Amino acid sequence: TPTTGSCTGTSFPVTVKVNPSVSVNATIKHSTCYGAGNGSITVVIAGGVPYPGPIPYNVSWTGPGGYTGSGTTITNLKPGNYTITVKEAGGCPYTTSYEIKEPSEVIVGLDSKKDVSCFGSADGEIKVSVSGGEGPYNYQWKKNGVDYAITEDIGNLSKGTYTLVATDKNGCESKTDLHTITESPLMSIQVLGKTNVKCNGDNTGSIQIDVSGGAPKQIAPGVYQYNYSWTGPNGFISATKDIGVLKAGIYSLTVTDSVGCAKSVNIQITEPDALVISTTVNQITCNGGNNGSINVTTSGGTLPHTVTWNTLASGNFQNNLLEG
Repeated sequence: TPTTGSCTGTSFPVTVKVNPSVSVNATIKHSTCYGAGNGSITVVIAGGVPYPGPIPYNVSWTGPGGYTGSGTTITNLKPGNYTITVKEAGGCPYTTSYEIKEPSEVIVGLDSKKDVSCFGSADGEIKVSVSGGEGPYNYQWKKNGVDYAITEDIGNLSKGTYTLVATDKNGCESKTDLHTITESPLMSIQVLGKTNVKCNGDNTGSIQIDVSGGAPKQIAPGVYQYNYSWTGPNGFISATKDIGVLKAGIYSLTVTDSVGCAKSVNIQITEPDALVISTTVNQITCNGGNNGSINVTTSGGTLPHTVTWNTLASGNFQNNLLEG
């Protein structure tokens, strides 16, 4: 009822309209995998005083790393807090924040690795542990780019490059884990020198060798050593690199490196046949004569043969001989 001084006017009704506050309902999808950046937020806005026309509200977003956006749906979101500001015709802005999360990274850790012990063997192994994401995990190993195994750990490995990708229950993959299995180079035994026995039955033979490859033991900076085991005729044994004072026969050498890899070789020392001398003697026909002769035939030994007589003569045949 209006009044002024002592005058009273006619009463009339007054209606006060209070607009509902802005409300926002959000649907949040978190990133499926570490580093995927595929989160999203979709909002449904109601209340307030909508703007006339096709866009009832002015929606703006801010987020981590200087992110800005607009609209009721934002996608390809990295983890972090995203703030929405809604403005409406009534001049009452609305602000709230939502968090986008992501699972932890699927990580492959190396527990142990064993290289191939000897050239051409297949006794290497790789053992790993996987963490992060959400187990259980699937494993895909490749060897030199070709599918190899689906177990967590692998063994009986030959030389090569092995890669592993682990996948969790949500399909999130680890970074490619790479390992190289190596092997020692092929062990080689080279005969540097060999001296055969000069005379039948003597012990003048010798063998000198050189060894390379494998995994020799380092006994000093730049100095490497193998183990040597020789056997030969008449019970011959030796642990030295080179051997001498040898009789004829086959000598067997086994060289072993620091991890037990071995290489063997057989080397033959020869000798000439025994030297055989046969003679044909023609006696003097008359007393006091000098028509005696001797013819010598030789075999065996090593050619050429040299025949020397006590008379200082030489050659296989001697004639005009006196008695003596």
